[in-house]
Amino acid sequence: MAMISVLEHCRVVPPPGTTVPEKSLPLTFYDLPYLQFPPFQRLFFYEFAKDQQISTREAIISNLKNCLSLTLKRFYMLAGHLTFPPDSDVPAIRYIEGDSVSLTFATSTQDFQYLTSDSPRKASEFHHLVPELEETKTTSLLAIQVTFFPRSGFCVGLSIRHESGDAKALIGFIKSWATATKLTEDDSESKAPLFYDRSIIKDSKGMGQILWNKYGAGRFDGSPKPDQLIPTNKVRSTFVIGRADIQRLKRHVSTNCPTVSHVSAFTLTCAVVWSSVVQAGSSIREINEDENEMEHFCFHADCRALLDPPVPESYFGNCVVPCFISIRRCDLSHKDGFLVAAKLLGEAITKRLNSEEGLSKCMEERISKLGDLVRGSIMGVSGSPKFRVYDMDFGWGKPKTSEIVSIDFTGAMSLNECKNGMEGDLEVGLSLEEVKMDKFTNVLTECLRALEVN
Repeated sequence: MAMISVLEHCRVVPPPGTTVPEKSLPLTFYDLPYLQFPPFQRLFFYEFAKDQQISTREAIISNLKNCLSLTLKRFYMLAGHLTFPPDSDVPAIRYIEGDSVSLTFATSTQDFQYLTSDSPRKASEFHHLVPELEETKTTSLLAIQVTFFPRSGFCVGLSIRHESGDAKALIGFIKSWATATKLTEDDSESKAPLFYDRSIIKDSKGMGQILWNKYGAGRFDGSPKPDQLIPTNKVRSTFVIGRADIQRLKRHVSTNCPTVSHVSAFTLTCAVVWSSVVQAGSSIREINEDENEMEHFCFHADCRALLDPPVPESYFGNCVVPCFISIRRCDLSHKDGFLVAAKLLGEAITKRLNSEEGLSKCMEERISKLGDLVRGSIMGVSGSPKFRVYDMDFGWGKPKTSEIVSIDFTGAMSLNECKNGMEGDLEVGLSLEEVKMDKFTNVLTECLRALEVN
């Protein structure tokens, strides 16, 4: 059985005198829905070169601690807490000078090569590599764990409350930390400040209060939810949708659905994965299960540039809208399910994500569809190839692989650029029951193979 041994636990603060004494940020209607979700958890695995010795570990520990402190100059709100202000029943993010981030260094006896492979691995094997956040009414926003695998490598694990910021904001923090390991202190001083002012998010329709009533009031008590318990029956696998696969999928859609105007690599990859997961599930369900049950798909789009006034690119908070697609299971679980999914995704992007009015409808739909989503099966997307996670170099080379651990709880697929470095290839991660993963692998392989001969 694999063992974890803690080497050191410390609290990292921004350098003294480099932050404001105190700051509070209200949760906007873009932030509030994340109260119902577990923390975002991600792992970056780094492999040692053959000539790197144990002294490397001490260098890594020292460098990561120092550079994390420097990075918190700009990202100081991540050292704060999610708390209830005395004059409000809605939580807010609060930073007080002296607040810190938990940083743990540990060693593991696990097989590094097993964890970093693409083949099915037990999902439960990854959870002790990411730190826990206290789930109370005053909870930390960020915790970090660095785990060493003797003579093999190390991984950086992060748990982050999603109320603090969207993927763009959070990946920006990780990139800044990685970059700081290769800069001097003077270089880090030249970084532009982040835009924290959440008053730029206008709420003319009162969506914040509506969302709080639905997602937060009477529900946010800090206790772990049943769906946040570590899964024991799931495996994780990584799949590559190559550039050639995407071109064949695109030709297939263009030939059979010529009216679909948005046929991007994102659309095609999501469509083929979603439809294959649904088909895999249908093939192993009991005969009496309802094929008219609804299947839902959700992805998020950055709306900073589409709002009036536009929100700065440096805004640190959530500024994404959800886009939901729903269809009967039986309409996806046949051989042309991919085409159906691609058409739905393409139309949704074209109609809803090109104007502020469309974005507003997306948020309204999140509220109105809440009950429907509970009654069906939902799949989402976590990550984006735009984030370039395989460029996250902390000074010891690029990651061998990266895993989004939180998809074990959310049912999402992870989506990154491909670690093989081939431009245009995409990497998809899934966490499914083992039988369903086997079926999915067969369905996806057959779908892509069929297009090769057509």
